[in-house]
Amino acid sequence: MLMLTTWWVLLSCRDDAPPPQTGLEIVLEAVEPCTVHPARTAGDTVVVKSLRIDDAVVTGDPDAFIHPCKATTQNPLAVSEGIRNTFIMEFQFDGIYPLADMDLTNWLGEGDYALQAISVDVSIEPRGFSRVVQQLPLDAQTTRVPINRAARYVRIVFSTQPGTGNTGGEYFGLNAVRFTLGSGKIVLEEDDLSHAFRRYEGWSGADGIFSFNLTDGRTHIGADFERLLFIFSDTFIGPSGTHNHVRQTMRLINNTLGYYTPAETFSEGLEFVYAGTEALPRNLFEPDYYIGYHASNLSDFDGFDRTDSPQARLDNRALGAMWRSTMQTDISLSFSLHERLPLGAAYLWNDNVDPSFGIQTFELLAKTEHGEFESLGVYTLPQATTDAPTPYQLAIDLEGVETESLKIIPFDNYESTFTHFALGKVMFTGEEGRVLHAQSAATDSLFGRDATENSARLWLQDGVVIGDVFYNFPIVVKDSPDLFKVHQVGLSRVPIVAGELMTTETAYFTTPLQARTADGGELFFGAGVMNLSTHQDLDDPYVYVYGYLDFDGRHLTVARVLPEQFENFNAWTFYDGNTFQPDIHLSAPLIKGVSAELSVSYVPEGPYEGRYVLTVMENTLSGRVSVAYAETPYGPFSAFELLYRTQEHQQFNNTFTYNAKMHPLLSTANEWIISYNVNATTNFALRDVRIYHPRFIRVILVP
Repeated sequence: MLMLTTWWVLLSCRDDAPPPQTGLEIVLEAVEPCTVHPARTAGDTVVVKSLRIDDAVVTGDPDAFIHPCKATTQNPLAVSEGIRNTFIMEFQFDGIYPLADMDLTNWLGEGDYALQAISVDVSIEPRGFSRVVQQLPLDAQTTRVPINRAARYVRIVFSTQPGTGNTGGEYFGLNAVRFTLGSGKIVLEEDDLSHAFRRYEGWSGADGIFSFNLTDGRTHIGADFERLLFIFSDTFIGPSGTHNHVRQTMRLINNTLGYYTPAETFSEGLEFVYAGTEALPRNLFEPDYYIGYHASNLSDFDGFDRTDSPQARLDNRALGAMWRSTMQTDISLSFSLHERLPLGAAYLWNDNVDPSFGIQTFELLAKTEHGEFESLGVYTLPQATTDAPTPYQLAIDLEGVETESLKIIPFDNYESTFTHFALGKVMFTGEEGRVLHAQSAATDSLFGRDATENSARLWLQDGVVIGDVFYNFPIVVKDSPDLFKVHQVGLSRVPIVAGELMTTETAYFTTPLQARTADGGELFFGAGVMNLSTHQDLDDPYVYVYGYLDFDGRHLTVARVLPEQFENFNAWTFYDGNTFQPDIHLSAPLIKGVSAELSVSYVPEGPYEGRYVLTVMENTLSGRVSVAYAETPYGPFSAFELLYRTQEHQQFNNTFTYNAKMHPLLSTANEWIISYNVNATTNFALRDVRIYHPRFIRVILVP
């Protein structure tokens, strides 16, 4: 994005020019109008936005001094009467620039006002300056001062002592300062994009932003699109005052969508979607499949004390971990493995909340290669106790059985007067003892909730478009004494019709993508997705799904799967540091300090051609938007490179920022668009509509 600025400043006509100081007069000279090109190529002049000088008397005009078109002999500046040991001249740019050097033209007028030596401090934010030059002697005319650092702020520091800071007079003067762009990265706030998500009615701010190409699913840097999907998690709905920025309502729902069709401006081409009305908004994606006594509970790990073995023990929480029926007859449970696999065994945990409901006798059937179900036998499942957590009550040897689907048909339970069938968990292993994932269903399920279940909601992680289907990895969240707890990572499948998601036709699945490791860590997948199978320049058939390991920090992990096997979690493999293998628990930590949402993007050309860029906010909440690089999708990754420090906590009370990621479809190989989320720790702060919406930065690569 090229920006041109025309400066029409006739400085000799200023009515508000400061009066000259006693003993020194600086006459402001007119500067011819000029066109200023933004610095984008190494060697360009970086325009100074402002100059700040505190605790000193200033002779001359700082705005005239930093004018980008003035000659070095025009409009000098002098300071005097410093109240500290040093004068500080702080130059600010409109973004962060990789500065090569600074040309400093000393005082060229009469008087012993030329500077003797300077120090130089730089920073990318208004604090945290680092010294890059220490007491550099200056030439009588122009000195080239090396900087070689990225900076938004540059301070020139020199002594207030006459004869030390200057050549002896009471004034300390400079004629000009010019900054030269070097190689590296320019980082600019992308206000047009950020402000497009600041809305004062209807959809009025959210977190959790991800973007997807609904045209053909290609989500790579430089890919064309006609329809862009945004997904969001917690979202405010309702009007706010445009005059005072205060929300008139605090209605919050848990997930919404946005669509962007290229138009004259990004804001005009952006629309938002949620269920219900502005007065009564509703979620587009609900957690019903994952809560209550739904049959999906039978094949997830929620309620287990471990996730890698039949030796797991089952808790006896009343809801959200087990299955229960409403009917007494015509009940069957089905378990799909997605493909024909050789089995090792089946393990069953009976209901340990009300053991009398537990299944007593049942028939187990397996689907043959001809599509029919044949009986593997009738079994008795021992009654569980309430002394939880409990081990399994029954193990069935299935060696020699190969199938893609199984059924359980219950006959009776342990009640004296029958009311409900109930069952805790069912786990299948392969012939080598590997735990297999099965999608479970039932002909009938009891839907019930308690207070914890009533708090359940879906937050949307990353996803992928495969053909005419959008897949997403929602996390199931419920309130807990520690604010909230993630109970599982799910999978949703939504049809795409005419460039929109048919959310009313969403199908949900359980996944094994949340797991606990032997050393006490916890794994979550779905934080970022990169589909290389659609990349025209790469011979890589996989979709890479990134996650993180929470254990002594947050570490990046990665899995991969072929697009046609996306719903088959028994076909997924996880990188263990050397190879991709089927055990999620062996997932290797690739780099420490990632965020709970992130991105990995392939760069097709430019300075980082052929490399993969990991974009995060370090440690999720630090405010440090950073990148790391790798030669493969699975690393090894370089150390983090800091691009930008967020500033919203300086602008608003009680705010924090989190979860940075790149948006490849809005980016080019040489200009990356990165977003991050902004939130607040109090509801009072969140009444300010300006806080709770995504922010964007543009990273421009300078070769």
